[in-house]
Amino acid sequence: MAKTVFIGVGHGGSDPGACANNLIERDVNLVMAMACYNVLTKHGVNTILSRWSNTESDTIYEEVQEENAVRPDVAFEIHNNAGGGDGSEFYYYSSDPNGKRLAELCKKHTEAIGQNNRKVIAGDQFIWINSTVATAVLCEGFFLDNAADKQIADTVAEQEKFGEAYAKAILEYLGIVYKEPSGNSGGSNSGSSGNLMRVQVGAFRDRKNAENLVEELKAKGYNAIIK
Repeated sequence: MAKTVFIGVGHGGSDPGACANNLIERDVNLVMAMACYNVLTKHGVNTILSRWSNTESDTIYEEVQEENAVRPDVAFEIHNNAGGGDGSEFYYYSSDPNGKRLAELCKKHTEAIGQNNRKVIAGDQFIWINSTVATAVLCEGFFLDNAADKQIADTVAEQEKFGEAYAKAILEYLGIVYKEPSGNSGGSNSGSSGNLMRVQVGAFRDRKNAENLVEELKAKGYNAIIK
């Protein structure tokens, strides 16, 4: 049976989270979450995101309710930080050794992309940690207001590396072997076959959420439709 991971994407909508150095935590969180989602789904993991656009806004209580309804194998909340520190932080429930192991794996894989680690520590005070039914980790990837952190996370590509690192940690925790991307599939060079590829960026029950994402994509220059 396929494993299930629920990814809570911190902040959203009118709640931007931390803001510094022209970075908005809400936006960065989603970039990391979608990169994590892409790797996990390619490895056969049933993966659910709490939001698919920056216009959506669920409270932490709503996220926990959604996660508990799914009853996943892992509950993973993505945030980033501000306030004068530097490095990543990973929180788990103090009485859950599985959560501690996953948090330590997150430390391992983010250090592999060059990020230093502040702490892996029990975070029983956080709602995501103390109210979810699954093994839970809350991550703070980097400090938006720290110059050194900004150097390794101020582009979309760099932020995606964090999401990929989180996915590698989750896969290792689940006992799934990570497979490096094989490059161009089917042996054809990009642009030479004449084939068009479609990219799906969301699936919604609520049409309004779909319409919000379409408007956001169009504002960024993408030709987006609802099907």
